[in-house]
Amino acid sequence: MKKIIFFFLIAAFLCACENKLQPESKVSNALEVSQKTMSPEDYPVMTFAETNFDFGKIKQGDVVTHIFKFTNTGKTPLIIQGATGSCGCTVPETPKDPVSPGASSQIKVVFNSAGKEHRQSKTVTVVANTNPAETKIGITADVEIPAPAKR
Repeated sequence: MKKIIFFFLIAAFLCACENKLQPESKVSNALEVSQKTMSPEDYPVMTFAETNFDFGKIKQGDVVTHIFKFTNTGKTPLIIQGATGSCGCTVPETPKDPVSPGASSQIKVVFNSAGKEHRQSKTVTVVANTNPAETKIGITADVEIPAPAKR
């Protein structure tokens, strides 16, 4: 009898812990629909003024920022789904609203050099309704280690 009660308790627990997936965002749904119905020449195009930036020499612990400017040179609105840095020290900020054809916008990239040393190269991968869907931009810096404090 105890085994039967135990079985039903486990079954009830598993049913209560139903795995509810997060609903897809409207942006990702819009990306799927637009990519399925668009011909290749109609895709938005993200044209950057520059795709790499070198901060030069910075001190370890410095937090530096660069703005990557781009224009949508395509025929349809550009929707940026997201952007990720190649490590936690590199944090991108992307526009939330669609970028109309011919309009310009920017992606802000913040690099935290705490704990880093020497030459650093980081990549930001931008996912949008472009073809291909991923675009990479990059930053580099020469992180100088501070001299030990004199006593």
